[in-house]
Amino acid sequence: MKLHAKYALLTAMLSVSSLTMISVAEAAQIKAVRCSGGIAKLKMDKFEVIDRCGTPLDREVISALDERKVERMVYRFSTSESEPLTIFTFEEGKLTLIEKNP
Repeated sequence: MKLHAKYALLTAMLSVSSLTMISVAEAAQIKAVRCSGGIAKLKMDKFEVIDRCGTPLDREVISALDERKVERMVYRFSTSESEPLTIFTFEEGKLTLIEKNP
């Protein structure tokens, strides 16, 4: 394979890889979720989310004592086991990240 063909192939592969990473990152950006008691959205207070979404299936504190308090809460909004879990991450009591876990 000629040098310019190898370069073109490598450039194309890197472009596809970059686009895939960007689209995955964009798809992961969830800003709000509908719960039985309303909509939970980013920057909302933890107790407001619990009021709207109910008691989580699981929760854990994932920060050390000397760091900002980070807490994760796991919800399943469907009775179907095939539906992804929804994971809320709170920093200092505010919702900072919403993820779907297949």
